[in-house]
This record gives sequence, C-alpha cells and structure tokens, in this order.
Amino acid sequence: MAVSAAYDLKVSVTETGLTFGSELISNTSLLHEQTTRAQGTLTADSVSHTDGTTVVPATKVYSDQVPLAAGAATVDFTTLLDYAGTAMTFDTLNIQLLFIENDQANANNMVFVDGLTNPYFFLTENPSSMTLAPGQSILIYGNDAMPAIANASVEQIDVSGTGAQFFNIIAVAG
Repeated sequence: MAVSAAYDLKVSVTETGLTFGSELISNTSLLHEQTTRAQGTLTADSVSHTDGTTVVPATKVYSDQVPLAAGAATVDFTTLLDYAGTAMTFDTLNIQLLFIENDQANANNMVFVDGLTNPYFFLTENPSSMTLAPGQSILIYGNDAMPAIANASVEQIDVSGTGAQFFNIIAVAG
C-alpha cells in the first residue's frame, strides 16, 4: 500500500461595499489573503511543498465514520482498522494531517479531548479540548511536529456527544 496525501490550507476573503468615511466607494473590493500557507503532497519517502522544504513522511492513513455508543467514543491510534477491516497501528509514527468533522446530520455538539487513559495531545496542548457543532470541522497540518504515537502512553482521543451520533475522521501518519 502507498499513501499520497494532498493538502492546501488557504484563506482568501474578499470584502465589497467599502466606505471611506460616509461615502460608498463603488466598484472596489479588498482582498484579505493568507500570504504563507501549508500546501503540498505527503508521500512515504518524499514531499512536494510549494517552497521545496521539509520532508514530511506519509506511510499510513486511517479514515472512518465513527459512531458514538451511549454518547461516547475513543479513537486509539494503536488499534485501528484499515478500509478492509485489517488491524493496523500508528505506533511510533507522527500524525501529519488530522481532519475531524462533527457530521452535519447530528443535532448536538461533540467534544474532542485527550484520551483519559493514554492521552494524545492533538492540539499540542496539555490538555487539548475542542468542541465542534454539527457541520463544523477542523484540519490540522502537523508538519512532523505533532507528538509521536506511543503504545500504552500517547495514543487516544476521547469523544463525547449525544446518543448514537457519529463523527468523521481522517488521519495521515508517517
């Protein structure tokens, strides 16, 4: 299996209907744009960044729609199943890209925190906590700087919500 993960984290906002003092400036717009951005393709042995820097490996991917059971779930990065249902682990790897989404079909917020037993500090803070409303998502580019997964110590994200709702997750590690 080979992994290739393309990413492009960009923000570009156009403002129209601008005024100067009390006068409307017609036919003008103002562009607010992120001047530096994370963009490239991660592969097992090389990287293609727009700036040509930093080799960030991508050797494994986990993608799932995770159901809550009685309003809770735990993502354990050492006991994952791949697309075919085969056991795999991210043990000793760094998470390079992490996408989490509270599905828009859900009616309630979900809270994502470091695992209680073996916490994975996914926001690189201790403790990490993030609340996502239905339809909200987050994409984190780790740039080989997120904590390495370590079996029996750094591996879990706990999720709480309501009932049997679900969330979507994609994690790329290398």
